[in-house]
Amino acid sequence: MSETESFEDLFYEFLRSYTVEGVCIYHDALNQLAAKAKTTTSLHIDFNHLLHFDERLADFLLDNPRAALAKMTATAIRYLRENINFSYTVNLRDFTVRVYNIPMEISIRDVSTEHVNKIVAVRCVVARVAAPQPWPERLVLRCTNCGQVAEIVPEGTTVALPTRCPKCKRRVSLQIDEASSELRDVQIVWLEEEPERLEAGQIPRIIEARVAGDLVGKIHPGHRVKLVCIIGVQFRRTRGRGPAGPQFFMEIVYVEQIAKPLGEVEVTEEDIRKFQEEVSKGDAFLRNLIESIAPQLYGLEDLKEAILYQLVGAAPYGEIVPFEEQTAVIRERPDIHILIIGDPATGKTELLRFVSHLVPRGIYATGRAATAAGLTAAVVRDPLVGWMLEVGALVLADQGVVCIDEIDKMRKEDAVILHEAMEKQTITIHKAGIDATLSARCPILAAANPKAGRYDPNLPFRANINLPPTLLERFDLFFVLRDIPHRETDVKIAEKILKRSIKGMPPTPYSLDFMRKFISYVRSLPPPKFTEKAIRRLIEGYLELRTPPDIDYEKSHLISVTHRQLAALKRLAMARARLFLRSEVREEDAEAALNLLRRSLERVASIQIGETSLIDIDRVQAPMDSQRRTRFSLLIRRILEIVQEYEDRGEAAPDKEVIDRLKSEFKEDEIRRAIGELLRSGELWEPEPGKLRRLRY
Repeated sequence: MSETESFEDLFYEFLRSYTVEGVCIYHDALNQLAAKAKTTTSLHIDFNHLLHFDERLADFLLDNPRAALAKMTATAIRYLRENINFSYTVNLRDFTVRVYNIPMEISIRDVSTEHVNKIVAVRCVVARVAAPQPWPERLVLRCTNCGQVAEIVPEGTTVALPTRCPKCKRRVSLQIDEASSELRDVQIVWLEEEPERLEAGQIPRIIEARVAGDLVGKIHPGHRVKLVCIIGVQFRRTRGRGPAGPQFFMEIVYVEQIAKPLGEVEVTEEDIRKFQEEVSKGDAFLRNLIESIAPQLYGLEDLKEAILYQLVGAAPYGEIVPFEEQTAVIRERPDIHILIIGDPATGKTELLRFVSHLVPRGIYATGRAATAAGLTAAVVRDPLVGWMLEVGALVLADQGVVCIDEIDKMRKEDAVILHEAMEKQTITIHKAGIDATLSARCPILAAANPKAGRYDPNLPFRANINLPPTLLERFDLFFVLRDIPHRETDVKIAEKILKRSIKGMPPTPYSLDFMRKFISYVRSLPPPKFTEKAIRRLIEGYLELRTPPDIDYEKSHLISVTHRQLAALKRLAMARARLFLRSEVREEDAEAALNLLRRSLERVASIQIGETSLIDIDRVQAPMDSQRRTRFSLLIRRILEIVQEYEDRGEAAPDKEVIDRLKSEFKEDEIRRAIGELLRSGELWEPEPGKLRRLRY
């Protein structure tokens, strides 16, 4: 008996007799497969079972994976026909055997000629996916001139068709015989290295791969997967020019989608006991965590505390955040978005880079170099496979964190694309026949520079930053980092910088390993439930912020906070409870959330009304704050009154006369802008240049 025959006989016996806890698992699996063959056309084999049954099976598979899988598939089909009752309407041509738990695991960067025609395991990210296409397993060509038949068994991801008939030598006489050819559904995908596994400065490498059969349509852009695949070499022209060049490709055998973020460290029972011991220290534990965030930066306690809440979130990804009293649930994002605006040399970039390296799937991007497609997703065209979906940073960082530096340098049309990702945590694509909704479940930590180079506290927050109000309102917390000379503070900063250059990074209460494990563990905890006291304190605090005493809204038009801030308070309180490993949100968590939000808004939205300092959220989120809006409304009313005086006399009002009469109260450019607004809205019209009349309805 030959080696190959022995392999088929061994595998047949393996299917018949291999047992786990007294059960013939593969015989039973084939029985189940035959019963639901319309939805499942593959048998999954654990490599460790082959190795345990007979080492010759495992060795032949590792040395000759294509031949071994073909023989395993043929043997399984024979076993089905001889031992299993199944409907002959089942198309066994689509049946295949897939193997998992392959011992050799490599990265895309490690692929070399020594791996060609070897079966390996690879962890990666799906970067792009083309539309499914038919692929010939066996292509039959027939000459229309002499009737000669030629067969082609393609290898790789491309097919080279002969240009002449091998018998009569005529050009363009060969046609595909579809009835005799064997076609299969395939899909071309592009796989990328995991960003968190790259060293500093490395660019992720990409490799082309092919999935076939029942794997088609099962993986999507942004998926983190562990693949079993066979490494091959294909020859492909670059955009149809020049000679065909060799390149590696992967033929995917098995796909395991990894649900939790890759790079998550394993947390042991000993680790959990250590967490609980540290948490019992109360406020000292929180201070230690804060000091362990970007320890090279002095101060910034509020910002670092907010980042801690951001990293653990209000609930695990994909969970429903429970609403008060658990009488109803609403689907809302558990993530906390933070925006930092700061003067030069205040540590923004250092902080963002630290956070991106602290957590799995942390991605650092810059607004100057990022486009909407680079951050979200895009439909791109490949000359060989047509339109395909390519994902950006927000999808690649799903269940991680995205740190966007210089977000103010993004083009306005690109910044607007972030709306859906920040609020709904999805990216929706409808283009070139591709309709997809991708997950982007990640908080955004963004930093920006002031418009004028340094932050001007006399201007509203939104006037200091080059971002649209609709994007600003989707951030939960805002922080301003100002470089103000202060002797005591400057001494401490200078000491920290100089000591670091001599002694290296200062010691921290907790190591990076502890921080990573702790954040990973907290992320896995269920969302905490609100206590009655916490609910009452959140409502009281929200009303204190929203309806300040002794303020007449009709006169001031002041809106201190909106319902968005209430949702932010809820997320912050839940995140703080999770940080302390609690299953319920207490009153102290609600109080801490209120204080943090209040301090954040006081820095960016504070206004002075008489001797009272109040918060005006429109200084952050609206094109015009309450004071300017009140002033503008008064100006509009005065313009209309003057024009009406002329209307009563049957005359048109000269715009110069309107400006002259209002100059003592308003600036000329304000008056002209208001007149322009009234003309655009249709309340005024010009019978002739320089003349204003009211529109009669």
